[in-house]
Amino acid sequence: MSRRGHRIETKTCIYWNLEDCPIPEGLNPDLIYENIKSALESKGYDVGGGDMSINAYADKKTFPDELLDRYGINQVQFRGGRKADREFQMLWDCLLWRVDNHPEEANIMFILNLSDDSEFINSPDHHEFLKILVSLKLRDHNVIIAQPGEVVASELLLATSS
Repeated sequence: MSRRGHRIETKTCIYWNLEDCPIPEGLNPDLIYENIKSALESKGYDVGGGDMSINAYADKKTFPDELLDRYGINQVQFRGGRKADREFQMLWDCLLWRVDNHPEEANIMFILNLSDDSEFINSPDHHEFLKILVSLKLRDHNVIIAQPGEVVASELLLATSS
């Protein structure tokens, strides 16, 4: 429900670091889309009739263009660079998406692996990254961080915003 009392379709945008979190064997774009949608719904997020888009960040192409187009997956080729650079590109793209779509409410999901990068976690870049995620959350967006081996790591974000 929006603040004005009418039902809105919640938009969902996923930012996926394929270098840290590769696509599991045997999954095609259709299964990826459906698995993400059902995982969000099982956690209580409204993804009903709203738009859902996936942005996948990788050094090289993962799927042919026709498959990506059919399932609305945007693959961003990000060659080389630091892990922090890729994650900030994801964040920058998220902020641009928010400006272009200006949703009242949105599900914004990041699929990345923060646990294996102590250099990034202990850097000012990580602190800045979290501050921006918290500011999105304070603007009535659901910010979800998914990591390998963990269902949802968003509890850390909730604790940060309190």
